[in-house]
Parts: sequence; structure tokens; C-alpha cells
Amino acid sequence: MTDNSRSNRKPVDVAIIGGGPAGTATALSLARAGRTVAVFERTCYDSVRIGETLPPRAKPLLAALGVATTLEVDGHICAPGIVTTWGNPTPHCNDFIINPYGNGWHVDRRRFDRLLIAHARGRGVTVHEQTAVTACEEYDAGWRVGLQNDAGSTTIACRFVVDATGRRASPLKRRAGRRVIHDQLISIAAFTSSGTRDHRTLIEATAGGWWYSALLPGNQHVTVYMTDADILNSRRNDLAGFLRREVRAAPLTRERCCGLTDLAHVVPYAAMTCSHARVHDRNWLLVGDAAMTWDPLSGQGICKALESGMRAARAIDRALDGETRGLEDYAQWTHDRFGSYLQRRAKYYRAEQRWPDAPFWRRRH
Repeated sequence: MTDNSRSNRKPVDVAIIGGGPAGTATALSLARAGRTVAVFERTCYDSVRIGETLPPRAKPLLAALGVATTLEVDGHICAPGIVTTWGNPTPHCNDFIINPYGNGWHVDRRRFDRLLIAHARGRGVTVHEQTAVTACEEYDAGWRVGLQNDAGSTTIACRFVVDATGRRASPLKRRAGRRVIHDQLISIAAFTSSGTRDHRTLIEATAGGWWYSALLPGNQHVTVYMTDADILNSRRNDLAGFLRREVRAAPLTRERCCGLTDLAHVVPYAAMTCSHARVHDRNWLLVGDAAMTWDPLSGQGICKALESGMRAARAIDRALDGETRGLEDYAQWTHDRFGSYLQRRAKYYRAEQRWPDAPFWRRRH
């Protein structure tokens, strides 16, 4: 902090770094428990956010958070099911009509995340957008969190800090110790203004990886290719050309996205599976993707974030009252959930045996 930095912000019980679904779920749950909470989000929710399909089981999680909303009214698109070609070339449809929670949703993630943070504000959570956290300094009574935005630098005091920064590096993750990385999965998302009118999600496996495609609100279409970083490395300078070549091996995806001839923009992002050796201490905690990241194949990214946030909030609420057992229970739940996920992940990838000698599949078998 510089000499002219300000430290006159009102102290809070909990400071949350990151305003995505995990951070917002934590904030909403803590506010309901009567805690004072501040959320620091480095964007103003205007950047591209990947993860557009909301499965049916998200509905009871949103209801538990008190987010009473009709997603269709908010402009999101009904997702009636998922079509897959996995293990054989014959398409298989998982129809949500038999799901007890009904259909899923293709959501505009920026609009969805803004919806969640608006509910948090309505519960009394203080939200600081376009604010970067520059430091976390621990002292006897808690933390001093260093902040930076267009207005300058400042600090805020709190009793507990939550890291909800997803996959990004952060001061608290250094305290969490060793990170275990299970693969080098990378995703390349291509957004187009033309494509299928089929509202179902499509997942199609090929020799080099697998494809995900879906409709988005605003008459857009997203096509995502999942492969390994080393397979992509030599082609990073021409992502659009790489995608157009690879999609030739995925006939259903190619038909849906019109061969990716009408690209609006292409966005690469890390999608590896990883976990941290530690996810908490007496006055800090990792939540959502900051604690554990899952393969997008699971289709549970947003649900995992919401559930992780709610469980973290219960643990923090108990810890603020001097009961540390809640933090230990949260760490055990995180460990158990990640272990179960790894077993399911292995099972799903073993089910695809058409290219046993291809590097992508050989590594996962």
C-alpha cells in the first residue's frame, strides 16, 4: 500500500475474492445467516464467460439460495436434453423430460452471473466491481485486504477471507500448498451468429478430443473443442484454422456450426482437472474452482460452484462463532466429492474405445 492509500472502509465479517457463482453463493448464504459480507470482482461482468449449459439439478440449488427467477423470462433458452456420440458413432439422446427437475437451460453467463450478484446486493452484500485484490495480510484479529481500482488503492479489514477466483493464481492459493494437476485439457470456444436451431446440447467425440455445442441467448451459437495443450501448441497462432480442420472429423458438430465459417471470435482457456492439498485454515477458505476444478465433460460446473459456496458459508458461519469443526467438514466434503468425480471421469473416458492409440484417449485410459 502507498502512503496515500485509504483504509477507512467499514470492516466486514467476510471478504470474498471473486464474484462468480461460487463466490456469490457463499455471499448469499452468509448474508442470510446475518454476516456482513463484501465481494470483490475484478470485472464488471462484461468479459466472455464460458459454461453456458445449466443442468436441471441447478433449480433446487438456486431455490435454496433464494434466487427466485424464471430463466426463460430473463432471456435464457430452454435445453430439453443432450445428444452424444460417445463410444460409438450412433447418436444417443438423454431427454430431460424424464428428469424430476424438468428441462435445463442454455444461459448467457454474463447475464446469469449479474443476476446472482444482484440478488446478493439485495441481501445487503457490498459488491465492488472492477476491483483487484492486491494483497492479503494476516494479523491477530483477521485480515487486511489490499484493493486497487480506478479510484486508487485502499484496504479493508475482515475476520475471514474466501478465495473464489477460479483457476487464477491468488495470494491465498499460495497458502494452500501443492496443486495436483491430473491432465492438460484445454478448450477453444468459437462463437458464431449462425448454426443449428436444435435446442439440445451436442457432445461428439473424435480422435483428437471431443466437441461441445449449444445455442445461446441473443441468436448466438457456441462450439467448444476440448483437447490437450500439447496437441494444440504448434497451432496456437491460427486457432480458427485449427478448429476448422479438426471439425471435419466431427460430422454432427460440423453440420450444426456450418463448418465454423462464420466465426465472431475464438477464446482459448484452461480446462484441466486439478485440486489443492489444502482448502482452508482457521480464517481462510477456497471455494468452487479455486478449491477443485472438473473436466467440462461432467456438465456440473455451475452446480458444483453453487453447492460448494453454500457448504462453505455454513462452515464459515460456524468458524466465526469459534467452532472449527465446520471447516474440517467442508474440507472432507471437498476431498470426497473430488474423489467421486475422478472415478466418474475415468469411467466416462474408458467408455470411448474407438481410438485407443490416439494420444488424447491413451492418456485417459
